[in-house]
Amino acid sequence: LFPYTTLFRSMQHLLGRLTDMGMTVIIVSPEAESIIDVADRLIVFARGFVQGTFRRSECDANTVNALMSPHAAMTKPPLKGCVCETEVMRLEGFVTQDCRFPDITVHAGEVVGFLDGSGNVDKRLIHVLRGVQPYSGRLFIDERPVRIETVRDALSHRITYLTAYDSPLMLQENLSIEDNFLLINPAIYSKAGFINRRMQRFACREYLKDTGLSPEILKYEPRFLTAHVRNEINLIKLRAMKPRILLLDDPFINADASMKAAIYDFILEMVNSGAGVIMGITSEDEQDTVATRLIRLG
Repeated sequence: LFPYTTLFRSMQHLLGRLTDMGMTVIIVSPEAESIIDVADRLIVFARGFVQGTFRRSECDANTVNALMSPHAAMTKPPLKGCVCETEVMRLEGFVTQDCRFPDITVHAGEVVGFLDGSGNVDKRLIHVLRGVQPYSGRLFIDERPVRIETVRDALSHRITYLTAYDSPLMLQENLSIEDNFLLINPAIYSKAGFINRRMQRFACREYLKDTGLSPEILKYEPRFLTAHVRNEINLIKLRAMKPRILLLDDPFINADASMKAAIYDFILEMVNSGAGVIMGITSEDEQDTVATRLIRLG
């Protein structure tokens, strides 16, 4: 509602009566001017995070609009200062069909992003490390030479992939959540080609422990889950894989504020656990918040 119109004043009067009755009122609006005079407290969301919380007397419309600007800084602290000298991954003489990579070393706790010659995000290394794009050259993980030709090769070396929460690459749509968890490491639940369901269910319940999610969701397929639960299941699954290298392929796309915060906290958790992170994030704001190093490819 445009401020100071007759309809706005009527709404203001109605809100006053509701609060006098002891009711709590939540107003959601992209326009600061619409709520600055009626709200007792303002919580400003922008770019997926809470940018500030204010009492009415503590801010004005200019303050709120500045925080909502796409150029304003995010309150989530950049992932700086978490890097140690332990080598997680190294490339030597690394070449794909259309790119020659410089020799690169990624250290534990480091988030490395790649840009093309125009300054846009470059995801070719992510595709290679996922096992879906061929390459030549030498790849070292934890100072040991490895070869990655398939997705199974990547998983065996604890290379995990995080993209948009609703992507079919995150959860198999035709499998239950329990069977999706089985894909983490099917070998530990199988013997002579048969799946030990009892052991599998026990492991799945352990994955959900301390998350607040009911074990009942294990029998559902991903399409029956809310966006928030599906996002949390994605993160639980990746956490159970104990990533050594985490690949980020625009994981914040289609996510709301709370989901973005959960993804950010997961990335921070992986960084603090000593994983190396290869970043492919299109948004410049999110690049600046997540990346510890950006490398421009020719």
